[in-house]
Amino acid sequence: MKRNSIALTKELVILPLLILATFGLIGCTQVGRLVPADDRILFNDRETGQGTFNSDGLAVDYTYKLQGRDLNLEGNAWYRGGVDSLNVYVLFLDPAGTVLQQRIAYYSGYRVFRHWTDSSFQESLAVPPGAAGFTFSYSAQPSHSKR
Repeated sequence: MKRNSIALTKELVILPLLILATFGLIGCTQVGRLVPADDRILFNDRETGQGTFNSDGLAVDYTYKLQGRDLNLEGNAWYRGGVDSLNVYVLFLDPAGTVLQQRIAYYSGYRVFRHWTDSSFQESLAVPPGAAGFTFSYSAQPSHSKR
């Protein structure tokens, strides 16, 4: 019986570590990518800004405020078409438009995203050294059900 308890304990410790490592690797998938100039939102020495980001089916209405090295970001995200889940990411960019870091701004959960669902977000994110702006990116699980 003791042997089974040890095996179960190991599984309960190892599984969460593997899950965290997977999310960590997913968060790095955009790092190093060059973002087109039209998709960049540059700080331009301004402490505040607002706008609408549209690219590849994703629309985000946003406002931001820089406070020291923190970016306070608020907004609403929409995705064209039906999806079972939607993740919206903030990609911090260097002056050339290369992605320095990826952070999650919005997560819908699975099969709870509907056109009437609240898709608002409010995040305070640490701005990495050398960042000159940001952009948005997403991952979505298309809806395949016949609701």
